[in-house]
Amino acid sequence: VPALILGIIPFLRIQKRRRVSTKHLIPFIIHLALVFLLSGLLGGITVTETSDEALETKIVFVADVSDSNISMKKQMNEFIEKIVDSSDKEKTSFSVVMFANDVIEVVDSKLFDRNASDFLKFDSRNQKTDQSNIEKAIIAATDLFDKEKQNKKIIVLSDGLETVGDAISAANRLDEGIQLSGAYFSTVYTSEDSKEVQLMSINTASKVPEGGQVTVELVVNSTRLIRKAEIKIQDGDIITTKIEDLQPGANVFRITYNPEVAGVNTIRATVKVDASDDIYDENNTLYTWYALDAQKTILVVDGDARNDSQPSQFDQIKNSQALENLKDYAIRGPIA
Repeated sequence: VPALILGIIPFLRIQKRRRVSTKHLIPFIIHLALVFLLSGLLGGITVTETSDEALETKIVFVADVSDSNISMKKQMNEFIEKIVDSSDKEKTSFSVVMFANDVIEVVDSKLFDRNASDFLKFDSRNQKTDQSNIEKAIIAATDLFDKEKQNKKIIVLSDGLETVGDAISAANRLDEGIQLSGAYFSTVYTSEDSKEVQLMSINTASKVPEGGQVTVELVVNSTRLIRKAEIKIQDGDIITTKIEDLQPGANVFRITYNPEVAGVNTIRATVKVDASDDIYDENNTLYTWYALDAQKTILVVDGDARNDSQPSQFDQIKNSQALENLKDYAIRGPIA
């Protein structure tokens, strides 16, 4: 703002007839353009390219198969299977990176069997599995993104016990277009370190017809039994809250409500428990969206409203059971 004022005040002090001269006008325009450009860059403004055609999505699962987490293989397989089954088959591709001390195996999308029920297949012989190196696994996952224009997401499935490497450093080096998420899996439910609640997924129909309802499906993972967890769905001014018990493992909840605003709407889902039952609350919120069809309205222009002896066209249409044939009604008479 000060830079903008310093550019405008001198310009306004010039006589009106001289302002329009190229000698004064061009420097003034360049000055304003530089002010807006530098302000935008300092303010963190970015340019986002949008496309009418949906981009392909590539999801890479990074699975921890070290000794401390290998017994969660079944649960991790179920987690992957649920995401694969609920995805757009034509626009989504998947890959898997399995790791322990090092990257044990990489299954790229060309070899990924999306109909399999056992996605984590590997040979642990001659492999060191006594440690976890999430950093190397994340780096290997980034190499699997083979297209510039695609939605890119890495999901780490682990107990979070990294004994070698630096996952935080690897995450900070990710390209801006790559989303990194974590899904907590652990066999230990009794120690203080295992008190964890996480909102794993949120799903809803992408398009809701006029007069329809929105059904939100949530999957919440908990490492222990928790009484009275608050699950809240916020859609604009609509706030739906329910209190549920969380069982150890995956908990599935469905919340249905009537939407109000036509167009694209964002849903924010949050799970809240006592701080003593949840070490990290950063993974308790997820977002999704849906498009609500706009309500259709019909304008009927009546003809001669003074003739009370015959029913008006409006009354004929209003009483008709075939409103879909409105196009067959002709509008006659003077229009004021």
